Amino acid sequence: MRVKSDVEYLRQIPLFAGVDAAHLQVLSFSTKRRNFASGRLLFKEGETGSAAFMVIEGTVELFTGRRASRRQVAEAGEGALLGETAMVAGAPYSVSAKAESKVVALEITRKIFFAVADEFPGFAAHVMGALNERLEENLDDLKEIQDRLNSAGSWEAL
Repeated sequence: MRVKSDVEYLRQIPLFAGVDAAHLQVLSFSTKRRNFASGRLLFKEGETGSAAFMVIEGTVELFTGRRASRRQVAEAGEGALLGETAMVAGAPYSVSAKAESKVVALEITRKIFFAVADEFPGFAAHVMGALNERLEENLDDLKEIQDRLNSAGSWEAL
């Protein structure tokens, strides 16, 4: 029963929306349900992305910096997938993620993700295409910001 419900959670994420149900079942079977008490870190900014976390229940604060320089970037709730880009790329997490309440999350490790991708090339192609599309959208947004900054005569013009 858990695998079936976890597949439905994964299917709600745009990254996995068009993936074959059988591939999501294999991924779901290999994930680990993790419970985080309020105040516990799911992952820390700067650490190598070894896993992604899908929030099933609870709220997660995403922030950068430490102590006095700490700045909240966002909050994530049920259905959010966190750390997937760092996990896939093996890059450092760009933010820290801390449970604001009791959090239940599916942990998708880099090792499991790539084992499924190796076994099912269609899964890999779909996920990598979705990640590429999202990165292109982010680059377009950054280009627009860059253009605004370059064309501004002063800070007041922004």
